Amino acid sequence: MKKKRISFGVILAMIVMALSMVFAACAPSGGDDNGSSDADAFNLISGNRAAVICVEGTNAIGSTDGDYPGVVRAAYDLQSDVELITGVKPV
Repeated sequence: MKKKRISFGVILAMIVMALSMVFAACAPSGGDDNGSSDADAFNLISGNRAAVICVEGTNAIGSTDGDYPGVVRAAYDLQSDVELITGVKPV
């Protein structure tokens, strides 16, 4: 029985095709460096105004209304971080 041998050119072509598919899948789809386009962009700060941060409830101890206390705390932390970096305090 005769063995079929795959030529070096065929193997090289298969490797090139596989690598091109990998690079095409990892390439940004346009827009900025992280792959999002301007239509998908969301600005936390625009001019001297900040986006509103919405949560339900308060950060009061023992409060059971609205979002989990950790979510409310994270919103307050985000608010202070944005103010610290940009000088604009979100509502």
